[in-house]
Amino acid sequence: MRDCSIRPMRRDEIDLAIELAATKGITPAAQAPKSITLRVYDVRASPTWRSFGISLVLEAEYADGTKSAIQTENNLPSQLHETLAVDNAVMVAVGRLLRDGQFLAYINR
Repeated sequence: MRDCSIRPMRRDEIDLAIELAATKGITPAAQAPKSITLRVYDVRASPTWRSFGISLVLEAEYADGTKSAIQTENNLPSQLHETLAVDNAVMVAVGRLLRDGQFLAYINR
């Protein structure tokens, strides 16, 4: 496996994402009653001639200080771009987070 890099978003990219969300009617509250900070780390790639494998960890930190860490692995056919493999692995991790016991307990409090 080799290390991959997912660079952090720049402030202008975050502002652009917030503006785009606002055009869709999504507005963040200044002090939301609950907040979750997501981080993706330990991204590793294992390309072969047949597939492109990605493993990563998605960490969710809740406002109360608790955390969940979701580790996932994903393989896509090698003819697809490696960026799609990373995106897909993140989507799989988010799907698993939505079923995570700590996440559900925090949301349902």
